Amino acid sequence: MQKKFEIAERNVVITGGASGIGLAFARALGKLGCKILIAEPGEEKLKSAVASLKDQGINARYQLCDVSKLNQVEELADAAWESFGRVDMVFNNAGIGFPQSPLIETEMDELHAIFDVNFFGVWHGCRVFGRRFIEQGSSAGKIET
Repeated sequence: MQKKFEIAERNVVITGGASGIGLAFARALGKLGCKILIAEPGEEKLKSAVASLKDQGINARYQLCDVSKLNQVEELADAAWESFGRVDMVFNNAGIGFPQSPLIETEMDELHAIFDVNFFGVWHGCRVFGRRFIEQGSSAGKIET
């Protein structure tokens, strides 16, 4: 018989966690008893989001991280494992929108920035956290209870 999955006390990392869907995930999971680490490049947004979460009784902290930079995602993982001892879930949620201009007027730098965050940022998160999940013995589909 399979054990029931318990969410309480899980350690969760959420990129793009200072606003929008990421913050909603942080709030919902935190209210269920998870410990939360949110990440994004804007420290003021992070401070405000963590203060809001803590006001709701949620165990939350933050780490500055630009997911388009592999070394910063490595630093995020280092901070998560240092804080929690292990990580149970990661939400590669960070993303940016497409410029509101005609395609023929969109600068290539803008397009590269979108791919750097929305594609490579997710790739970096999966690569970095995936390796560490395997090392700690909780690879895909297997959560220690």
